[in-house]
Amino acid sequence: MRGRRGALAVAGVLVTFGLVAAACGDDSKDSGGTTTTAAGGTTVASVSTIASTTLKPADDKPKRGGTLTYGVEAETATGFSPLYSQFAISGEAVARAIYDNVMAIGEDGKTHGMLAESMTPNADSTSWTVKMRSGIKFHDGTPLDGTALKLYIENGRCSPLVATAFGEFGGCPKSFDASKPEDAKTNRKPVSTIYKAITVDTANPMTVKIDLLAPYAVLDYSATGWYLVSPKNVDDVANSPKNPIGTGPFKFKSWTVNDKLELVKNPDYWLKAPDGQPYPYLDALTIRPIDDIAARENCLRGGQCDVIHTSNGDAINKFRSEKDQWSIFENNVGGETGHYMFNNAPTIGGKENPIADVNVRTGLAKCVDYDELNKLRNGGVTPVANGPFPPGVDGYVADNGYPKKDFEGGKKLLDAYKASKGITGDLELAFGTTADPFNKGTNELIASYWKKCGVNGKIDQTEQGQYITRALVGDFQIFAWRNFGGLNPDRNYVWWLSAFAIDAPGVALNFGRIKDPDIDKALTTIRQSGDPAARKAAAETINKTFGSKVYNLWTAWTLWQQVANKKVQAVGSSFNAPDGTKLVNTHRVSMHPWQQIWIK
Repeated sequence: MRGRRGALAVAGVLVTFGLVAAACGDDSKDSGGTTTTAAGGTTVASVSTIASTTLKPADDKPKRGGTLTYGVEAETATGFSPLYSQFAISGEAVARAIYDNVMAIGEDGKTHGMLAESMTPNADSTSWTVKMRSGIKFHDGTPLDGTALKLYIENGRCSPLVATAFGEFGGCPKSFDASKPEDAKTNRKPVSTIYKAITVDTANPMTVKIDLLAPYAVLDYSATGWYLVSPKNVDDVANSPKNPIGTGPFKFKSWTVNDKLELVKNPDYWLKAPDGQPYPYLDALTIRPIDDIAARENCLRGGQCDVIHTSNGDAINKFRSEKDQWSIFENNVGGETGHYMFNNAPTIGGKENPIADVNVRTGLAKCVDYDELNKLRNGGVTPVANGPFPPGVDGYVADNGYPKKDFEGGKKLLDAYKASKGITGDLELAFGTTADPFNKGTNELIASYWKKCGVNGKIDQTEQGQYITRALVGDFQIFAWRNFGGLNPDRNYVWWLSAFAIDAPGVALNFGRIKDPDIDKALTTIRQSGDPAARKAAAETINKTFGSKVYNLWTAWTLWQQVANKKVQAVGSSFNAPDGTKLVNTHRVSMHPWQQIWIK
């Protein structure tokens, strides 16, 4: 269930809808910049209810210098552009080193300014005023200002990968010229469903006004995932992924795909450490993609890696038993949910899709021994999941109606479907996962359960980069997956809204091609309502709908562990926002900040 499952984060959605919500700061009150608080910051979760655990805290006074080598679970082979790359989950950690986010989430559950000093809505949240922070430069020397934010959003709307995530359907709006005849391909009017206008104040270029077509009460939360790119390469689809330029603590140096990414410190970084000098403490950071968990462990044990991360239950338990040998940080704050993603489209490749039948999905869900699966493939380190929202996040429901283990009942449902279709043997289903041997073993275990119920799950393995592409274009039936992390259910808007369930072979961010009016209505409430109770109730409706209609087969909520040799200090340490608010340590993958890490 763990290992390198079909984990993903499409980068444009990462940086637009808040897949990454942890942020940078420091425990000291003086972390540089102007001290401000975002007016009207949205309360997104009671984050204190979602525990993180530091098993080995930092000690001594931080020292500067050194290179840290970090082993991650997968390569992001398409590069590191927040707008044009398909990030592997571990690519999100890399993004945190190169880029800074516009807003961040505090332990008070509210948003606080980072690259922006503040985000302030009007009375009905149809317009937001963003004041950018002065004195910050991109790695290429370009000053941060309101234009950088405007260009980021506008180019997101034109990205071939994530235009729909920015509410843009049908093509790029920048091509439209009102003086020329409108043409569907070369000169068409914008068809945005979110943005009405984005205007930089001519008198104050640090201020941006974002006018919306409908209320967006949690736009500031979405801005926790806006990772700004230099205006000089924000529209460069070809070069931006290979030469990422942000404002973050580390600058791009070189990249050899499937070998290593080399970053060097940004000497002009805007956040200051307690010693009065800019973060980061490290001189350089090397990221090594190592798919296999055993090889990643060996990299750490052999000294070639200083830190690794893992969500593999067996590995987590092993390192826990050796806790005196390592510095360990574990976190489940807003973590992803492990699941098997069903393609709910009525047809796949022109053939009828059995998964589109709710009785087939329910039968498959009943024909799984979840406790045994969790013990054998997850080491029992996290609870069995029943839906997308873990405890402590709005939308969690202890009993949402998701089917429990019932092999007899599941077989009856599947037999009835086969009889209705004239199928006399096993029901044949394509059962996909990545190329990782551990993940194949997990699929084989589940396939053995299904075999008892008359289903032949044919294992279909794909390299992770192509795996994500196959999900985007709907080329799958059942995929092992991991997603839906975050502290606010709105970040799932693009994953579940019917408008994003574009028919194959079109690119769809609603990978499972879920089209459900009850979910659509609830997502709209979550996005538009200024009432936290209404948003919470809507999220619970979504969870119950997932439970009753079984759009996915849920396995376990994710726990991430970072393990470092004892020389490495402050992995996972808390930071403060520039206004002094203590920020959420991390959530989703190893999304800890990099600024404060140092080597003894």
